[in-house]
Amino acid sequence: MGILYYVLPVLVLIVVLKILALPLKLIKAIIINSILGGIVLFLLTLIGVTIALSWWGYVLIGLFGVPGVIVLLILNVIL
Repeated sequence: MGILYYVLPVLVLIVVLKILALPLKLIKAIIINSILGGIVLFLLTLIGVTIALSWWGYVLIGLFGVPGVIVLLILNVIL
């Protein structure tokens, strides 16, 4: 059990450094997608279309933006 206290922080540090090493283009793309997805979601609520969102829906919209909103809209109509 004692070795776990030394290995776990090293593994966490490696994961954090890998995340920070992501290309800047990918980070900018995720930020732009989440902003555009939020704008589309806001515009849909202005015209009266409501989508029930859970935290999975927010993650989907945050990562994929407008396509994520479209998928959630289709799922809302189907289900």
